Amino acid sequence: MTDPDEIGRAIAVIAAALDELAVRWAIGGSVASATHGEPRATNDVDVVAHLDEASARALAARIGTDFYVDLDAALDAVRRRSSFNVIDNRSFIKFDVFVPARGPMGTGQLDRAIRLEIFPGAGPIPVLGPEDTILQKLYWYRLGGEVSDRQWRDVVGVVRTARAFLDEDYLSQVAKDADLGELLEKARRGAS
Repeated sequence: MTDPDEIGRAIAVIAAALDELAVRWAIGGSVASATHGEPRATNDVDVVAHLDEASARALAARIGTDFYVDLDAALDAVRRRSSFNVIDNRSFIKFDVFVPARGPMGTGQLDRAIRLEIFPGAGPIPVLGPEDTILQKLYWYRLGGEVSDRQWRDVVGVVRTARAFLDEDYLSQVAKDADLGELLEKARRGAS
């Protein structure tokens, strides 16, 4: 596992750049699921960032001396609403930067992000809320052919741990709209 201090240092640099550029963003993926659910080690950090081409160029320029950023891959991710990698040159921590898709699981997840202190030196940073973490993990589980035990454990862990304060109406509606309703029900049963 990567040193939490190194993760905090690297996140602080990326956070400062995104905040200075007024880009809405949040930490997602396994870091978010470990924050809201059951802790586990991860090899990378997922960042959801509402980038356009101009802000992707500006981000690459701002962090380009400290991080490896393939600008062509970043611009392609913006156009396709997919992801690109940012790698810290010092620690080799990999950040997967996801440009949110349009639709039920789009940029609204950034509106519900919660500012938390989860890594030393990073200060309070936006983390996807538990509902959006569940939805994101269900989406990736489905996209991966519903075979990843790790993704499934993450989902069930967040449902189990955060059950008392989940916005069940929101969660059910977005899951239905994203065609994830059956998987959500299965996760709820698994968390019982």
